[in-house]
Amino acid sequence: MSVGVAQRGVPPEQARRALALAFVAVARRRSAPRVLPPEPAFASDEQEAFFRSEDPELLYSGWMGAGKSRILCEKAWRVALAHPGCTVGVFRKVASSLPATTLRTFLRDVMDPRRIRSSNRTENWYELDNGSRIYFLGLDPDPVTGVPSKIGSLELAWAGVDEAVEVTEGDWVMIRGRLRDPRIAYHQIAAATNPAHSAIVVANTPRAGGA
Repeated sequence: MSVGVAQRGVPPEQARRALALAFVAVARRRSAPRVLPPEPAFASDEQEAFFRSEDPELLYSGWMGAGKSRILCEKAWRVALAHPGCTVGVFRKVASSLPATTLRTFLRDVMDPRRIRSSNRTENWYELDNGSRIYFLGLDPDPVTGVPSKIGSLELAWAGVDEAVEVTEGDWVMIRGRLRDPRIAYHQIAAATNPAHSAIVVANTPRAGGA
């Protein structure tokens, strides 16, 4: 941003004062707290409980059309809005499935483009005007190491896993290990799947505090 105040015939001291006031005004606008938007309309009590929970590990199950991806994206968006500067990650097992599923839901139904400061479609992140950043990443294994390579350097405040039945226990442990962003009072890994698979997810998910 540029601030231009110097004009011909304006005394230097007056110009300096005007410039200082202009920068103060910009700084105040940037640091002013943003009012959070209203909570989304919940389709069920279960969605509301999922959205508001701060449990370390969380699972939401519902049949096709029950809004699983939507509530997962709504929660990711809310965390990013409420905790300036934080890093949020939304995952699926295969990166190529994101554009037509989870990411499409986020862009079409959840994201407010007025709050987006920048984005990178190649790296699949969206940066908000409060400095928070939301990543949409796949957990595809590296051909050499056999483990996901996209999340190794992330420090996450919150993580969401869509279609959690697709991920392995190792994937889950790796994501949970990245939950160390200090800009949030609680860390959480949340998952969404359908009821037919929820028991499998629970059975294969290590509990908080254990690997």
